[in-house]
Amino acid sequence: MEWAIRARNGSCRRRNLRIELMPPMRIVLRSEAGEHFAELHDISLGGARIRSSCLPEDVGHLTLAHDDQQEIRADVKWCAGGLIGVAFQASPPAVDLLTQCLRRLVPLDPARE
Repeated sequence: MEWAIRARNGSCRRRNLRIELMPPMRIVLRSEAGEHFAELHDISLGGARIRSSCLPEDVGHLTLAHDDQQEIRADVKWCAGGLIGVAFQASPPAVDLLTQCLRRLVPLDPARE
């Protein structure tokens, strides 16, 4: 984990602690342009960096969905070369997704299963 901040051009400008996902998590983006598959590359409590080659660059708002969880409404802050920076409120669905991402970082202890 590291601190990062991202701007419209993709340079670092985010204030919240960012979780890098390796490998990226598959998600679905929904917008006025339709439904698109995407990859979640990093996430923080207030936003995320997503890769999607299908989403038009003029989209202002979208919805993130993962594993049939509640949807997260997000504002597009920047788009550059298939990367999308979004901001969202720290709602229960956003906290749930962030928690899922944190769990991916912690190896499971076989003795605790």
